[in-house]
Amino acid sequence: MKRRQLGMIVCAMASGMSLVAFAQQQPAAPSQGNQPRPPNAVLQVPNLPPELERLLKTWEQESAKIETLTGRHERSEFNHVFQVETRTEGKFFFDAPDKGRIDMNGKKLKATDISLRKDEQGNPYRLQSGHSERWICTGQEVLQINDDAKEMDVIPIPKEAQGRNIINTPLPFLFGLKAEEAKKRFQIELLPTKANDYFSLKIIPKTNKDAFRMAYVKLDRQLFVPTAVILFDLAGSLETRYEFSDIKINDNGIAKRVSELFGHDPFHPTLIGYKRVQRPVQPAGAEKPQDEKVPVRPIVNTPNGGSSASRSAITRPPAAPSKTAINR
Repeated sequence: MKRRQLGMIVCAMASGMSLVAFAQQQPAAPSQGNQPRPPNAVLQVPNLPPELERLLKTWEQESAKIETLTGRHERSEFNHVFQVETRTEGKFFFDAPDKGRIDMNGKKLKATDISLRKDEQGNPYRLQSGHSERWICTGQEVLQINDDAKEMDVIPIPKEAQGRNIINTPLPFLFGLKAEEAKKRFQIELLPTKANDYFSLKIIPKTNKDAFRMAYVKLDRQLFVPTAVILFDLAGSLETRYEFSDIKINDNGIAKRVSELFGHDPFHPTLIGYKRVQRPVQPAGAEKPQDEKVPVRPIVNTPNGGSSASRSAITRPPAAPSKTAINR
């Protein structure tokens, strides 16, 4: 992935946390390599089932109301090449239209903790704590900060991708993405569920514009924000899952809340003593997990309304994707 594209993706992710929408639970699909996709082109808008049409339109309308968004998240990355699960946790903040921040810290593991995934012999993946890092989008640039190594990288955002035009970047889960655009860009399937408090969606990109192979989302039926997300990379070697909690939308006490979470200025942190570097972006699974510097893959998306929300959606994944796998 080119560095310019990475910068666009990260900032789009930060600005689009609410619509980090098209992805949730579902297990590790078997690695099939990169599936050929048609080149970027004007695609026909399909006719979807009426229930799905209404859902996408309502989602669009509710997302357009979001001005600020804060919350906490937990992330698990499953490296299927090296059979390692890496866990991190942190907090996020979005300030419309184009500012966002995600902080991640390695999750403290207990001796009794076991990976959620198993290899072909039935042995759990090796479990490890992730890196401490921050991704900050100022609207003009993205800061990637590695707090463990005291290093930072600055990725400029091209002018054509700044502001509201950021919806045209390769990241799919964008704040304010229109229903018609979503239908052009993705194959969207509304999956059956056993619960009546959320929707389950399966998303597959139609072109090579999007840097993921498949995604799932668990969408709150009342608030129309995702509560859990899962993404599969193009190579089929990396599976990334998010859970979101303590989420607040358009909080009247946002200034105090942000100050408590991130400090006085969330988009201009003090970086005295940090060294500026430029890190090459490695393909998923290219290095051993304990040696690699893992870029944030978000998403980030997702969240809850003016009141707090905390719903666990990802527990133990099934062996292969199925239409009912999100029904927990």
